[in-house]
Amino acid sequence: MQIKVERIINKPVASNCYIVYKEQADDCLVVDPSYENGVYLQEILLSKGLKAVYIILTHEHFDHISSVEYLRDAFRCKLVSSIHTSENITNPKKNFSFFYDGVGYSCAPSDIIVDRNEYILYWDDIPLQFYLTPGHSEGSICFMIDKYFFTGDTMIMGHNAVVKLPGGNKEALRNSLAMIAAAINDDNIICPGHGNEFKLSEINSLVKQL
Repeated sequence: MQIKVERIINKPVASNCYIVYKEQADDCLVVDPSYENGVYLQEILLSKGLKAVYIILTHEHFDHISSVEYLRDAFRCKLVSSIHTSENITNPKKNFSFFYDGVGYSCAPSDIIVDRNEYILYWDDIPLQFYLTPGHSEGSICFMIDKYFFTGDTMIMGHNAVVKLPGGNKEALRNSLAMIAAAINDDNIICPGHGNEFKLSEINSLVKQL
């Protein structure tokens, strides 16, 4: 069954949300939903005849999480993340939303915790393989489904990952990038947390950061 990926640019901060779905099926995954109006994302799914079964967070930062609770309520879906992301999304200061608007927001803890490298979650008969990739944040993860590799803010086309925020760690990022380099190949399509999709062969930023 062929996997399809659609990118939606979140607002007001231009991060990437992805809808991952299968041809001729009515369920989907949603990655990093953070549109200012969660209704918009819900309407996109419904217009395609889709319902979310999993929301996957690549990390805990506010510009990747703001629509989580709306979609959880709308579809009764399960939230997937690392343990650090699960903990930090519950606190407006730790997810940085408080520092964005002075009020902030929070999410309930995740339903499914990615607790090790090469953790596998099955979506029907399709495996999602996860990697713990701290560096940009304490809770960063990446995952592979079919030929698609979702990196969040760990790897972005043309940019070194930011490590200066609380929870960032340059040495941890270096180790994470080395693991990613071993896990993917030139055929994989990299779906980052900001900007366009790309292939490893198109960039040398990974090599520079190592």
